Amino acid sequence: MKTFRSALFLSALALTAPVFADAHADAEKLMTLTVNTGSAAAGARAALAPLFAQARQHGIPEEGLKEMGVAADTFFNKTFNDPDLRTDMVKLLEDTYTPEELAAIIAFYETPAGKKSLEMTPIIAQKGMTIGQKYAAKNQEEFQSQLREIFQRYQKPADGAAPAAPAPETPAKPDKK
Repeated sequence: MKTFRSALFLSALALTAPVFADAHADAEKLMTLTVNTGSAAAGARAALAPLFAQARQHGIPEEGLKEMGVAADTFFNKTFNDPDLRTDMVKLLEDTYTPEELAAIIAFYETPAGKKSLEMTPIIAQKGMTIGQKYAAKNQEEFQSQLREIFQRYQKPADGAAPAAPAPETPAKPDKK
């Protein structure tokens, strides 16, 4: 009976081994599709668009902006080509997706729509960030005011004493009509 269970376990292990190997290969392939195509670096570079706009507003000439671009490209290339990053990302993909999901994602990215998605995602992310910043600006003053109040309540005085306790909230009084 023990031999039968051992044989059954080894058979099951042998049958699942190709699935695990395929999952790892698929995670590697997904990394190649998303990182090595430049999609990740393009997305990261697009995220820097506000920084470049701010530098331009502060008088950095085109020559300086080009130097910033070269520095950013060098940084992203070193980062995205780091073998340890690839190893960690492949593990993350394997831990996040089932082998079937990895295969489906790859199949999608190999279609014309998937290829366009890889190409357009960084552009959409950058434009979406710009749109988001536009709407966040509407609420920024209120948010900053709230943060200032919180910092003032909890910030330690220069003498190192404990911050003052917040004032107790008083219940709202009913309106008199």
